[in-house]
Amino acid sequence: MLKVLQSVLIVILTQLLSIYIFAIFVVVFNLNLFNQLSNLWISFGIHNILILFVYALITVLINKYFKVSSKLNNKSKILGSLLLISYLIVFYLSNQDLNLFRIFLLIHYPIGSFFRTIPYSYFDLLLQISILLSIVSSMLGLYIGQGISILVHKKKKKLSSLSKKQ
Repeated sequence: MLKVLQSVLIVILTQLLSIYIFAIFVVVFNLNLFNQLSNLWISFGIHNILILFVYALITVLINKYFKVSSKLNNKSKILGSLLLISYLIVFYLSNQDLNLFRIFLLIHYPIGSFFRTIPYSYFDLLLQISILLSIVSSMLGLYIGQGISILVHKKKKKLSSLSKKQ
């Protein structure tokens, strides 16, 4: 039970850091892929790759700072389930009102920063469902970051044991 609570807290920290980093991207670097590329699906794909990279980097850095975090393996599933539950609740409640859907775009601001520049005429059912891809890319980024952290930790362990033997 303690590991599940630790995993949830690490996932919440990861989500808050990703919101903060994408807010910096939007405010300081003026990240606006839709207007620069003018193709919705290409810019959406590039933005999802950016989400994957940021989540992987945040996970590696958190695992480096919190040593216990690298031993918690279900973080990507917890992040996915939390984002999916919040997405489904908001998707169900915002059946006719797109203003309510902005709540989810604030909870999952890495994709919300992309949709802040898209006109609401593009915001149809297919695009709302494709937001699930951003949840999958954030889960995959967390999973890849966790794998990198485990590999680095094992490599350090092997290197330190070799130096002790000599």
